[in-house]
This record gives sequence, structure tokens and C-alpha cells, in this order.
Amino acid sequence: MTVAGTSTGTTTNAQGQYRIPVPDRGTLVFSFMGYETQSIPVHTQTLIDVTLIESVSILDEVVVIGYGTTRRRDLTGSVVSIRSDDITIAPTTDVMEALQGRITGLDITKEGGSFDSDVTVLLRGNRSIYGSNEPLFIIDGVPGDFNSVNPSDIQSVDVLKDASSTAIYGSAGSNGVIIITTRRGSEGRATVNFDAYYGFSANPDYYKPMLREEWSEYQYETYKYINGTYPNNMSSILVQTEVLSAYNQGKWIDWLKEAAGKRATTQKYNLSISAGSEKTKVYASATYDKDTGLVPNDAMNRYAMRLNVGQELFPWAKLGFTSYLTHRIRNAGTDRTFS
Repeated sequence: MTVAGTSTGTTTNAQGQYRIPVPDRGTLVFSFMGYETQSIPVHTQTLIDVTLIESVSILDEVVVIGYGTTRRRDLTGSVVSIRSDDITIAPTTDVMEALQGRITGLDITKEGGSFDSDVTVLLRGNRSIYGSNEPLFIIDGVPGDFNSVNPSDIQSVDVLKDASSTAIYGSAGSNGVIIITTRRGSEGRATVNFDAYYGFSANPDYYKPMLREEWSEYQYETYKYINGTYPNNMSSILVQTEVLSAYNQGKWIDWLKEAAGKRATTQKYNLSISAGSEKTKVYASATYDKDTGLVPNDAMNRYAMRLNVGQELFPWAKLGFTSYLTHRIRNAGTDRTFS
């Protein structure tokens, strides 16, 4: 605070108390960043208590970047935040797949069509010829692997693109930084959430192969075209004894149906519990995912568990831990036998 029209000023102590000399008919000016300035004439008062009012026009969202702070509106193209609702709405168990098409400059490509195919992530293109071009992933403040995070457990994803916002990470953040923050417990009554998802894709429309009758007719017509007459039986066409024997026994396999005759499905079940008191907060979750492909025995089962606990020991000290477990069972469709 200052005395209007003079250079005399002071600040309050930790309890909000202050002392300042004021001349007759003086005016005290109270000000603080983010609050409206108030001017109060002193007159004969010896005790003045003031409650400042927040100034919406002055107080703006602030983002901490590297070695300082800046207004969020100045970083519109450099810092992108994705909320949990935008992530869990995507029918996928991969965090990066859920972000596809949502962040400008973030290229997310899956290397193959199988469930366990790796995902390539590039932020604003390639920056190195020989080194890695993937951004740095920070999971709850610690460098980690995004594959270990269940999308349902994510609170937010922040993508840092420019040099100022990634400066605190040094050369490790030269390709950008993706910060993933998982959910934490909240004070109040315990909250239990359960969500389930089931989806499927239609069978692909392939050209149907010739089966026994069609194939036999085709072979007879081919034989006549070459030799001028129809054969007496299939033994004139199938010269291999084992092949002719299988044909006569009706052993016929529709290989297209065997290879891609299934309907691909995706199912996901997630149960989470959030609870906490003033000093202790707990979040726990359990997730089960199952994906099946078009090929028989092509499937993946995934089990995930997470436990986040925070404890306030003293007003100036907090203790917490984050634990997670992920287990995958992958069947690549290679153990199929035919008889």
C-alpha cells in the first residue's frame, strides 16, 4: 500500500497487519496483483481493514514454462491441453491412438494392423537424422512409457512444443514434451465409477474362392479346352495320390474363411474408486480389455491396475506414491491347426 501522492509505502506481514504514517487528510491506496485497487481516505481513523476484490480483467491463466511464467493466451500454439473426457471417449487401449487428430503438429502412426503394433509419435516432424525423434514423455512428473498408462486413469495430457516451454528439460525435450497426469483421489465421499464398452467391425467383403463343386467344374472345363474332351474322372487331373485321396474323401478347406472369417471385436471394462479426507487421498482402478481380430486365435487380453495415494504429513510436507501393474496376453493367431 502507498500514501496517495507520495512515495511512502509498506507491505503487510504474514498476518496481514501493517503500520504506515499518514499526513492529515491523506488517502491510502491498497493494491495487489490480480485484485482491484482501492483508495480509502484516512481522516481520523487509526485502524483500517480492507478486503480486496479479484480483478477478472487482470488475473489471467498463467502457465509455468522452463524458467518463468507467461500468460496462457500467449502460448496458444505451443501448449495444448487435452482433458480426460476427450481421451476416454475413444474406443482404444492406447493413449496415443486416443489423441490422433486432436493436437496440431502431433503425428501419431501405428506401424501395423496387429494389436501390439508399436505407435510412432512425432511432434512437428523429424528433427534428427540419426537420433530419436520421439518426444519426451513425463508420467506424473517422472520420465516413463505411455504404453503403461491406462487411458481411463488419465486426468490430463499437456503437450509442450516450443523451446521456451521445454527449456527446463534440456536436450531431452528437444523433440517436444508430452506430460501425462493420472487421476488422484479427492476430498469428500468415496466415488465409484464403472464404464464398459463393446464394439465390433463387419466382416471384410473379399471375393469368394471356388469351393469343391465350382473348382471341379473349372478343372473339367480346362481339361476339355486343352485336350478336346472331358476326362473320365478327377484322377486324370489330380496326378498326386495324396491329393486325389483327399479330394475323394471330401477334405476341402475354405482358406479365406479360416484366415479372415471372424468378426473383429473390442471390449473394455474399467472400475475406479476415488476417496479421501483432508490429509489422505486415494485413487484405485482395475481395467480389463480384450481385442479379437479377423484371424482365428488372433486376440489380446490386457489387465491393468493402478493405485495412487497421497498423504499430508505436515502443512509443509506431503508424501505419496504411484503404483501400476500391466499384464498382456497376446495370441498372434499362429497356433491354429487344421485336419
